[in-house]
Amino acid sequence: MKKFALVILLFASTLSFAVDPFELERVERSCKHEKSSISRDRYGTPSCDHLERLYELKREQQHLRYAREFNESQERIAATPQRIIVEHRIARQNGVGSGYRWNGNEGRYCNHDAAGYPINCY
Repeated sequence: MKKFALVILLFASTLSFAVDPFELERVERSCKHEKSSISRDRYGTPSCDHLERLYELKREQQHLRYAREFNESQERIAATPQRIIVEHRIARQNGVGSGYRWNGNEGRYCNHDAAGYPINCY
């Protein structure tokens, strides 16, 4: 799993500079011009072909970025002991515990001590 994530990360880093927004805009304009040209039957539309390749590359980049983010989130979840996650959820549901959170009685965000009482509110 880690090797797969590393391969995806290396591949994504090499593709990250491949699709430049200015280049994409330039090719879109030239494709639009070629489509309305009289000589498109003779010369074809090479800019539109290039534009399709850029769109495909952009889709691959997005897919790799989403896969990398998903793998990173799964690794963070796997690295966190379940007991801590459950205790944190229970504490937040009951409003018990220290931390900065919304206090309904005060009507604003407050820092709370370990017992759950507001210390100072902002």
